[in-house]
Amino acid sequence: VRGACYLCEVHGVTAHQRTHACPFTDCVCTCCEIVRVRRAVVAHQLRMRRQEKRTCGQYSPSYTCNRCRNHGLYVPKKGHKNACPYDSCPCPMCSLCHSRSILDAHFRTN
Repeated sequence: VRGACYLCEVHGVTAHQRTHACPFTDCVCTCCEIVRVRRAVVAHQLRMRRQEKRTCGQYSPSYTCNRCRNHGLYVPKKGHKNACPYDSCPCPMCSLCHSRSILDAHFRTN
């Protein structure tokens, strides 16, 4: 459901984010922790995109490689997947990108 509270959603409750006080705000279950980590990753990526807009004068969030962007390079995604020099980079920012892709896949399957 678009605009749904993810914390409620992982517990099987459908509620819109803006219209309720979430009963799972202080929940420490694994699913809620995953949601919190995902939120932190998304917030970090949004900060990077804003920085990219200021630096490059353009905004292309879906067409540049996230991992290269972490290292100050703005490389187009198309045809770049197998050639990314930071594909196995262990730095904290690249691991955030990797964890977000895993979290997104987890939420798509559930």
